[in-house]
Amino acid sequence: MIVFLRAGAYIKLVTIRFITQRVIIRDSILTLAPTLGYEVSELRLDIDVILADIASGKITEVFGCSTAAVVSPVGTLHYKEKDYVINQNQTGDVAKHLYDQLTGIQYGRIEDTFGWIETL
Repeated sequence: MIVFLRAGAYIKLVTIRFITQRVIIRDSILTLAPTLGYEVSELRLDIDVILADIASGKITEVFGCSTAAVVSPVGTLHYKEKDYVINQNQTGDVAKHLYDQLTGIQYGRIEDTFGWIETL
């Protein structure tokens, strides 16, 4: 699963070192998000920085993506015997927006302006 963090209007893709293959859903989010008004950057962050930003309220949303899950919110991170609750365990606006847009394109409810859908 690829992990995204939201801090204000910015979405940050956290690169995980062992992911080397191209992931279509990741690429789709990186393409789609800017067209919806989100600024996306890719970076490596230390877990301690992420947890401090969650605790301070700087990071307000965390979600993952995968081919099977599309977009899946993360409500709690558990690390070293401590729980870090994100957005009161609720699905965030960005995760919901991206999920709705991606599945809308997949199922033909939203026009595919990217050329992703091919009719067989």
